[in-house]
Amino acid sequence: GEAVRIELTSEHFTYVGYFGRPAALDPSAGLVRHPLPQNVWKIATRSAAGSTLEVDIRVAVGGKVYGPLKQSWTIARGSLRGTVYYQSYGTALARTGSGGHGGATLAIKGGSSDPILVAGGAGGKSTCRVCHSVSANGSRMVVQHGDDYQASSSYDLIAGYKETPYPASTRTKLGWVGLSPDGSLGLGNAGPLPGGANTGAVTALYDMNSGAAINAPGLSSFVTHAGFPMFSAKGTMVAFNFYGGPGDAAIGAGDGSQLVVMDFDANSKAFSKPRGLYKAPAGRRPGWPAFWPTDKALLFQMELPGSKEYFGTRNGGRGELWWVDLATRKAHPLNLLNGITSAGVSYLPTGPNDHDKDQELNYEPTVSPIASGGYAWVVLTSRRLYGNVATTNPWKSSPGQPETPTKKLWIAALDLNPKAGSDPSHPAFYLPGQELMAGNTRGFWVADPCKADGASCEAGDECCGGFCSQQNGSGPLVCGQAKPGCAAEFDKCEKDADCCDTPTFK
Repeated sequence: GEAVRIELTSEHFTYVGYFGRPAALDPSAGLVRHPLPQNVWKIATRSAAGSTLEVDIRVAVGGKVYGPLKQSWTIARGSLRGTVYYQSYGTALARTGSGGHGGATLAIKGGSSDPILVAGGAGGKSTCRVCHSVSANGSRMVVQHGDDYQASSSYDLIAGYKETPYPASTRTKLGWVGLSPDGSLGLGNAGPLPGGANTGAVTALYDMNSGAAINAPGLSSFVTHAGFPMFSAKGTMVAFNFYGGPGDAAIGAGDGSQLVVMDFDANSKAFSKPRGLYKAPAGRRPGWPAFWPTDKALLFQMELPGSKEYFGTRNGGRGELWWVDLATRKAHPLNLLNGITSAGVSYLPTGPNDHDKDQELNYEPTVSPIASGGYAWVVLTSRRLYGNVATTNPWKSSPGQPETPTKKLWIAALDLNPKAGSDPSHPAFYLPGQELMAGNTRGFWVADPCKADGASCEAGDECCGGFCSQQNGSGPLVCGQAKPGCAAEFDKCEKDADCCDTPTFK
């Protein structure tokens, strides 16, 4: 291409931009990718919030115009909230000399165009910090050590990312631990994940300040090996792959084929009422569960046949994302997110290098604890093609290779109150801010730490008191505890009637 015309249209907004090849571009190179001006994108999406944005692109080549290429995009009514913490291999933020590649845990904050380093650094395996869990309120992260994968550290995400190694007595026990929403408790992950972080461990409840085990009535009598444990947004339930344990008469013993949910009482530390949510057919397994912010539905990864490791995302491992309704226990694949139309046909591009079934390259989901714009939001790992940027073999992700690895993070919207047995998902899009030459995986989407009364804010979910408003009806928006009339989106509410828009936000 030599030039491009971009037109954006909504009910209240129209933009037309003409762009030629940048002068600094190699004359032999075509105009392949061109970003929209950021201020135009913000105005376009805000004006189309709750409706659609029509896109029309035309490209000039050799004096001829090709197009129009048209799409229609649904725009949510709210901006995305919180921070995504993820592990990165090959990140430039932890590079070890000219030939080293570094493994570290990074973060992308809302509105940011670049990641920041949270855990790890240059220096090789001794400073590598990956394979992490993060509490939903964004206060604590637990990470494994690169030179001793069975050793764990806690990071204070509020106080400058301070690292506190756990004592040697916790070795093998805290790898991929499931953290309570406030990060004070952890449920041990005892599935046989690659790397051996939890080899030989059995599931127990831990005090995450000290790493000491806590008496947890009702836990060990049902499950001894819980895989991928995850607390609900309110902390009143836990879900896991039932990998091992005596179980009960209704569910049976653990064999790795079932997703189970149990009630949890934070005061007594007791587990109760195990329910089998989903049992996979032979050759498949359910794992990596994540609750909707409503606590009424559960997202999970379905491991497909052919994986050489337990829920491995490498060496040919394939996966799809599914969901299950907690009330009816009906499960259904998230087809649009995975890349499949309502007619059952993949809409994803195909290509050489094993990109014939990219709809089966979806893994490790987590859900933001904050609903936004009437949707729940999921971040996932995918090895699908990313346009003409990342086209190499999906499992070729060794750091430092000349090609851009396809192992990246993607985001998708989920209907907030879906009908059981339906597909509540929407097509996934690439998470901006990632380093293209790094292999990125396992994004934890969590809330940002709350702000004290009087601090500047944009919405109530930023505030410890629950509300963001003007003082006495004028001036800047600040955090407080007084409700200014009905509760707007992101404001604190205790019942549906508190909300300004009850049908949408409950």
